Amino acid sequence: MNIEDMLRKFNADYDDAFNAGDAEGCARDFDDQLILLPPGQPIERGNQAIQRLNEKRMTDTPGVTHKTETVEFRREGNIVYQVGKFTMSDGAVGKFLNLFETADDGTWKVIVSSFNSDT
Repeated sequence: MNIEDMLRKFNADYDDAFNAGDAEGCARDFDDQLILLPPGQPIERGNQAIQRLNEKRMTDTPGVTHKTETVEFRREGNIVYQVGKFTMSDGAVGKFLNLFETADDGTWKVIVSSFNSDT
């Protein structure tokens, strides 16, 4: 699978999981050693951090849907960066940066993730 297809699948899988209320599914493609840089909060580590964050988002805004879009990406060896934007059905919009690395099994996992809203 080429990188563009991998990112398209990542976005779709994340959005599908979020929109189904599946916080664990949202965390599936994030590395166990993830470094998460959430807005206005301390650095967190581990894919459980992204799962907890999404559980809170889903609880705080039930029924809100999420859509991600890749704006730019680049691959250097076994590292890919993805710059993108997100929109939510409650009107929230924002941007994100994900850094992927190939895992031992050849899959791509997010190792660093940062996001914030535009408002």
